[in-house]
Amino acid sequence: MVLILLILHLVINTSIAIKAPPGVLSACYVEHPPSTASSHCGPKTPTYCTAPNGTVIPTTPVIKPPIDISTCPKACDVHWNTCHAETAPNCIFPDPSAKNPRAACACRAGYKSSSYPDTDTTKQWRLPVVGQEYRVWVAEGVMCDKLCTVSYGVNSCQEVKLVDKACIG
Repeated sequence: MVLILLILHLVINTSIAIKAPPGVLSACYVEHPPSTASSHCGPKTPTYCTAPNGTVIPTTPVIKPPIDISTCPKACDVHWNTCHAETAPNCIFPDPSAKNPRAACACRAGYKSSSYPDTDTTKQWRLPVVGQEYRVWVAEGVMCDKLCTVSYGVNSCQEVKLVDKACIG
């Protein structure tokens, strides 16, 4: 019994080097739908990828679907700022560390627009950015002139709709 457990431990915790079959690429990165996977990897599953030490390992590729930002609010142009000059004067990146950051007009903390419903994410929205969850972001030219129901602290402006994290960038 102890011998079986020892063998199982070794099998689970040891990677075995194998050679890739002829015609299979040595590195495989799939970030597109399966229809384009054959141009990046061998035609069979599992595919083969190269580890940093040069070992070829059979793997099942992880297909990352493209991020759909079609439902996200329109980004502002940081180089040609047309945000409301008095109440949302800054077109900034809510999360500059995002891979493809999208800019938005920032309301002062605790404020939102009185001209549009809280659920109209084409005009005002909140983003799931750590440290900015309370802030309302608005489309270019939209005025931030109304105090939120709760206008201070980390739970402020919860009535304004939170959009998907894909909208960060």
